[in-house]
Order: sequence, then structure tokens, then C-alpha cells
Amino acid sequence: NNLGRAFTSAGGATGNLIGPLKLLVGGSIAVGVTRFFTGAVDQANEFGRATTDLAKITGLATQQASRLTDVLGDFGIETDTQIKLLGRANKNMQAISFSTKQASEFQLQFGVSLKDNKGKLIDANELLLRSADYFNSNATAAQKAAFLTKLYGREWATFIPLFSRGRREIEGLLAEGLTLTPGQLQDLIKLREEQRKLNDVWGETQIIIGLELVPAFTKLSMGVRDFLQTNREGIRGFVSGLAGAAEQVANAVGALLPVGKAI
Repeated sequence: NNLGRAFTSAGGATGNLIGPLKLLVGGSIAVGVTRFFTGAVDQANEFGRATTDLAKITGLATQQASRLTDVLGDFGIETDTQIKLLGRANKNMQAISFSTKQASEFQLQFGVSLKDNKGKLIDANELLLRSADYFNSNATAAQKAAFLTKLYGREWATFIPLFSRGRREIEGLLAEGLTLTPGQLQDLIKLREEQRKLNDVWGETQIIIGLELVPAFTKLSMGVRDFLQTNREGIRGFVSGLAGAAEQVANAVGALLPVGKAI
């Protein structure tokens, strides 16, 4: 009978927990879903920002820039590094091609032209492809280092995993890269602007709330100060009493230890 009552009691307790457990599980799922969607928006926002920045420094169209930053990201090259190295390469290409003499000397030294068949500077995608061609050519290690340093600077080795794949594979990766349309990019820009406005309004609201609370917190601070000043001795006595009680307990426990060892 006692055992039966115990099981019945346990069953009733379990039944009482079902409702709260449902709420807990449902709440956890809701929080998880919210975090998932928030994270998805944040990643999309970051991808849009990377695409915009890369398009600015390379002159690539939105779709091309998005595919390029996606591919470089797959090779572990962070957005800041992408911007720095490709921005430097763009400047160096312009400097090398500034005069016909410099462009001719560069082509004579490395056998690579930085212009297309129409006489215009190649874009970032084609530069990476021609860089991969040279990296996988029969040129010496010293020549490869000199060529890539002139374009990307001393950090050119960051691109080795990409260059090692060769032109054909890189072209395939660029064709399959994640593509961001101009419309999607505009949506992300609009979202960032609305978030900025929301942050501004929320910041102003916090200031207004804080200003309203200042008098109340001032009175609270004054009350706590007056209480402490008026009751210093009482507080000291209370703390002293606690310390004394703790000491007595410690002594009592210490006196029992020999007895426990004897037993």
C-alpha cells in the first residue's frame, strides 16, 4: 500500500510537471528559432557588406563581387584580408600600367599582360586567374614570388590555396559562388539604415528614461547614506555577532573531530 501510494504520488507530481515542461520546451524552441533567424539575417548582412566593399575597390558588378567574396571566404580568407589584398593589387596594376614603358617591362619580365584584348586593365577575377596561371607555370619559385609580390604585396601567400587549384577549377568555383542580386543588396542596405535609426531612437529613449529615474535614484542614494550613517554601530555589532557565532561553530566542529576519529 505504501509503495502504491508512493507511485501514485510520483505519478501525480509528474502530471503536474507536464504543463510547465511544455512551456519550458516551447520557450526553448522559440528562443532557438529566434536566434537562428537573427543569426541568418546577421550573416546575410555581413555578406552584403563584404560584397559592397569588394565591389567598390575592384569595380566588379554586384553579382561578380558576391561570388568572388564567397569563394575567397571558402578558402578561409577573411573579408578584411580580401579588401586589403585586392585593393592593393588594383592599385599596383594601375601603377604598373600607368606608362607603356612600365607595362612593357612587366610583361617582358614575367610574360603576363595586365590588360585585356581591348587594351583595358583586367578585372579582379581575371587577375586572380592569370596569377593562378603563373603560379602553376614553369617559372622558378623566385620568379613566382617576385611576380605575386609586385601585385599583392608580401602577403600574397594568402592566395596559395586558391592559386593551387588552377584556372579551370577557380573559374568553376566563381561560376557556382553565392550570388547576390542588386535588389537583395538594396534590401540589406535598407535594413542596415533602419537598424541604425532604431538604435538612435532606442539610445534617445534610454536617456529619457534615465533622466526620469535620476530624482528617484538620488532619493534612494540619500536614504541609503542616511541609514548607514545612523546605524553604523548597529551594523558593526551585527557583523561582530556573526563573526563570533562563526567562531563558536568552528570551535564546536573542531571539538567533535577527535571524537569522530576515536569512533
